Amino acid sequence: MAVFRVERNKGYTVMSNHHLRNKELSLKAKGLLSQMLSLPEDWDYTLKGLSLINREKIDAIREAIKELERAGYIVRSRERDEKGRLRGADYVIFEQPQPPTPDLPTLENPTLDNPTQEKPTLEKPTLENPTQLNKDIQRTDLPKKEKSNTDLSSTLYSFPERRADAMSEKLEKLNQEIEKTEAKLRRAQHEEKILEHQIKTLTRKERTHRLCTRGAELERYLPHPELLPEEQVKLFLKLLFHRDSTRQLIEQIFAGTGTEKEDTE
Repeated sequence: MAVFRVERNKGYTVMSNHHLRNKELSLKAKGLLSQMLSLPEDWDYTLKGLSLINREKIDAIREAIKELERAGYIVRSRERDEKGRLRGADYVIFEQPQPPTPDLPTLENPTLDNPTQEKPTLEKPTLENPTQLNKDIQRTDLPKKEKSNTDLSSTLYSFPERRADAMSEKLEKLNQEIEKTEAKLRRAQHEEKILEHQIKTLTRKERTHRLCTRGAELERYLPHPELLPEEQVKLFLKLLFHRDSTRQLIEQIFAGTGTEKEDTE
């Protein structure tokens, strides 16, 4: 059988044959360990990182990692950040299996001497003439410094009260002014309504006076107007104002020429 090898100048890995000769390891574990030994030390040795460069899924790679851990080729520990939270796993890879760490020695049936302690005797302290606290301390009994502090605090508390009283007085005066202004407004609105009614009345009286005056002028040119019914008067006015000469005269009057001709005549 011929084996064609490449020159070992680049793209090769030097590793021990121990795991390759180990019959206790499966081919999957041997291949994964060989691949991990060929990777740089700063590689992402997590299950996700290893699954990205292999065809197998994370579950298969997890089983191979566990097999290598049991055989002693890989030691995996959990890393924590500055706050103590779990950050990831730290892998330590060995070309030859490491023996398991020996357990800490245990003491069989340790004997501890029980020291005997004498019960201390506690005597009840006797208080002669106990004084009771007086909860109702009079202001006269306070020291001068404490009394001055109390007076100062009462003075400080009095400032907001005075300010509140002044504000309430201003608000009361403002409300009174508002009521006076509203009363004046209502009175002005009432007077406005009265004036509007008076204007309507005067307008109606002027119209009545105008109708009476002009109706009287019209009756002057009608023979026996009291004998004519209203329908005949309407017909007469309609025929009169539909004549061309009457319209021209009206237009001249509104234009200001008719009055000048009448004055010249």
